This record gives sequence, C-alpha cells and structure tokens, in this order.
Amino acid sequence: VDWFDFAALPRQCDAAGDRANLFNLGGLGHVSNLIGFERLMMELLADPPFIDRCLDRITDFYVALLDRVLEAADGRIDVVCIHDDFGTQHGPLMGFDEYRRFYKARHQSIFEVAHHHGVATMMHSCGAIFDFIPEFIEIGADILDPIQVTAAGMEPSRLKKAYGDAICFHGGIDTQKTLVQGSPDDVRRHIDDLVDALADGGGFVLAPSHYIQGDVPLENVLAIFEHTAALRGRAED
Repeated sequence: VDWFDFAALPRQCDAAGDRANLFNLGGLGHVSNLIGFERLMMELLADPPFIDRCLDRITDFYVALLDRVLEAADGRIDVVCIHDDFGTQHGPLMGFDEYRRFYKARHQSIFEVAHHHGVATMMHSCGAIFDFIPEFIEIGADILDPIQVTAAGMEPSRLKKAYGDAICFHGGIDTQKTLVQGSPDDVRRHIDDLVDALADGGGFVLAPSHYIQGDVPLENVLAIFEHTAALRGRAED
C-alpha cells in the first residue's frame, strides 16, 4: 500500500463536481488472475488452505488500501464497489457453502472499512445471483450491481418484491440483447418496464447492466440518454 501516492485523490474527486464519486476497489476474484480460473475452482475443494492464504493476502491489501484511500479523500468518495462475479447465465458459479467459507467474511471486512468512513457500498456480481442477494445484504452491501435481467431468475419485479426494501438496485438496461439487437423504441420500452418494476419507492439507479460494447448501435445509446432525460423531466413536473 505504501507504493501508492494518495495525494492527488482530493483533486481528482473534486473534478466530479456535484456528481457522485465511486471507487472501484477490485475483487477477491483476482486470485484467478494469479493461478487461473480453472485451478481456482478446483482448489476451493482440493486445497482450501492454499486459497485461504491467497485470499487473506488480497483481503489484507484491500482493507489497508481502502482505509488509506477514504482517509485521503476526506469525505469526497460516495460509494465503494467490490467486483466479484458469482453467477453464470443460468445459475450460481459456486455453491453457497464455498461462498460462505471463502468469501463472505472477507467481503464483509472490506465493507466495514467503507461504512466506518461513512461511505456506501456496492456489490457487483453478474449473472443469476438471486439467491446470493441475502448473503450480500448480510455483509453490508447497500447497492447491488449490475442487475443482469437476461440471467435466470433475475426478473426486475421479482427482485423488487423480494429485496426492494433491503438493497438499492443499480443497472438493469440489458446490454446482451436489447441494446445490441433492439431498436430505439425497444430501448425506450425496456427502460419504461425497468422503471415500472424497480423505481417505486426509490432504491433504483437506472444504468446499463454492463459496459456498453462496440456492437451497440449509436442510436440505442442516444435513446438511453434522451428517454431518461424525458422521464426525469416528467417526474420533476
């Protein structure tokens, strides 16, 4: 952590003006960058002490780094995000026993640093992670991202009914099908459906469900901005 220069953080945060500042911390999944994803999934069962040592080193680093970042930012950072994917398109990437054994307490220790500094927390996890959401709420996640609505069980109305009073939803605009294959009218209808399902009572930040890729037509990107601006205007009226 001492290799980092934190002096520029206040200036970088102030450049955002009245917009929120989100700090992307990374995730414990970086173990797979070191040893390979296939080996990680095998060693969770074959050699748990080895995975424990890897995850402990990464967690200790993130805890120390985040504390220094938030101290240097001095109230200018609004949200801290952990990126760890636990879903595939059709179901969980691993069992709940493995999540609780290896990840849950470590994630919680990182979020506790953010909350100690009065900063909100975001859990980024793609895919079909409906059944993981109570786990994320328990560790202190205030916001869930990215709401991959094309994944199994991730219907917006179902999410809102089950967890809408306990966590904020961020994302939802489908980058797999609607933005790529649909028309601007499809995009506008999709946004209306998301707002109808998730926005009642608050707790929803409309955004793409992942990075917008190069195969998305420009007119569909513009439709997002134009339609959300129109919705905001009607709400203010």
